Amino acid sequence: MRDLKVQQVADLLRQRNAASSRGTSRPWRIESVYLFDVQQLLAELRARGVKIGTASSVRAAQWAAAEIYPRASNQALPVRPEQAELLRLYAPTG
Repeated sequence: MRDLKVQQVADLLRQRNAASSRGTSRPWRIESVYLFDVQQLLAELRARGVKIGTASSVRAAQWAAAEIYPRASNQALPVRPEQAELLRLYAPTG
């Protein structure tokens, strides 16, 4: 798995925030981050008879188990403190 440098991610997010659409900015908002083991997820979906596609039904328990930020439920890719700090910069306000 490729490990992006913290500064590279911050630069990408800043570039995206600077983009505009017809004179209005559309800043990124990051509330949470999830990491799924795609082979495991597909096996679970198929076992339930779920049709695999764009709108496949992922259960709440699967989402909860895959969360890596802000809760570290999935330890496959721990979010380092400096990465969490950058993610907090894009948290919704108000």
